Amino acid sequence: MLRIGRILVLLMLGACSGHERVASPAVPPMPTKTKPEDTLPSDEFSDLEHRYTAVPSIRSFNGKGTYYANSLAGNKMASGEVYDPTRPLAAHRTLAFGTIVRVTNVRSGQSVIVRIADRGPFSKGRVIDLSHAAAERIGLIRVGVAQVRVDVLETPTR
Repeated sequence: MLRIGRILVLLMLGACSGHERVASPAVPPMPTKTKPEDTLPSDEFSDLEHRYTAVPSIRSFNGKGTYYANSLAGNKMASGEVYDPTRPLAAHRTLAFGTIVRVTNVRSGQSVIVRIADRGPFSKGRVIDLSHAAAERIGLIRVGVAQVRVDVLETPTR
């Protein structure tokens, strides 16, 4: 009995020692909720840039570009994917899902390569909706709507 008491005292002293306890590797750390602008760019952006930088466009068109509100994160897109504002995704009215396009902000010259995964935008004169992270890369967040050039780089094969 005395031995159990000593063990309990030692355990209590260890808990009060002021040392920070380290979670065991079997227990994953709790994810922290961050805003999209606080997250690091997805490797998906780098992969797309690397694969399609030198690819000539199949066709191009101009119009106004906008971006999705962060409040839509987690909603299902028309392709069936879940919208993640940190990924290089976009919406277009008619381009096939999986089409890869380069979107260039005409004023700044900044461009981003994204994949079509949703339908829209449905406002007159707007040709593409970008994910929050993609819009951030071409300076669209501050202005909200900008003239863009969309270059189709690859269409999905069936």
